[in-house]
Amino acid sequence: MQVKFTDDEGQTEDGVDTGGPKREFLTLLMECLRMRRIFDGPQDRKFLTFDNAAAKDDEYFHAGRMSATSIVHGGPGPRFLSETLYQHLTGMKNTNIEAIIEDITDDTMRASLLEISSAATLEELHALIDRNSSLLQTAGCLQYPDGVDGKNAIIKDFMQWYIIYRNHFAIQR
Repeated sequence: MQVKFTDDEGQTEDGVDTGGPKREFLTLLMECLRMRRIFDGPQDRKFLTFDNAAAKDDEYFHAGRMSATSIVHGGPGPRFLSETLYQHLTGMKNTNIEAIIEDITDDTMRASLLEISSAATLEELHALIDRNSSLLQTAGCLQYPDGVDGKNAIIKDFMQWYIIYRNHFAIQR
């Protein structure tokens, strides 16, 4: 791959590409990719999120190709991905999601999980599960644990759904 940058008039800059322009281009490519609508979450821990228009435009496939192209040609990889998503994409870890509630960008979902995580009694936990039953059922983690510590399994299952399972199509592309 050879890269030549142009000025505002379209004139190519003088110089031979000995790797610097190529690395700069690939770095800019990864920065552009980080800003796409298909990624959500904190700047340094992004995960894929489903966007119907992006799916129709096959943007997930193109994002994968851009990342692979950058890596193959000595540029940076998508360092903005969350460790959890990276491990899932590379096959290093398929089931053990180690994400934090604060990674959830949807305010309602995050608030619901924070409430559940702060439940001090079993009765309070069950009341919060009742209040958030629609959300938990959608995520496939609606359950009434026998003890307060069961809230951790609910939160972990929800995080796995939020980061991996609800975005399965995007990840597969």
